[in-house]
Amino acid sequence: MNKSREVFIDQSCIICSSFGKRIQKHSRNVKVTSNDNLDEDLYSLDSIIYKRGDNILVGIDAIVELVSEWGGYYRLIIALKILPKSLNKFIYSFIARNRHKIYKIRNSNGV
Repeated sequence: MNKSREVFIDQSCIICSSFGKRIQKHSRNVKVTSNDNLDEDLYSLDSIIYKRGDNILVGIDAIVELVSEWGGYYRLIIALKILPKSLNKFIYSFIARNRHKIYKIRNSNGV
């Protein structure tokens, strides 16, 4: 069984790159890579991709899995699983589609 762990993110996105740095800080043995290295099918999803062995998690599922592994209060992210999957995917998709605009708005407000 393949136990390699790799996360693919949009490194041109500041929000995504920041999350990649947090992954490197909190996760052990997880390689953070540019989504440019994905095959076309996965790249076209325009989403964070977490490959854990032969398992592939996409979007909010990838984030929940990664962050919950950090332990402590980070495990509270599992609470997102009680919400309807369609709601989680909608929120993730909205943020992912608008991530560059969100960063600009957040940054222009001095946050």
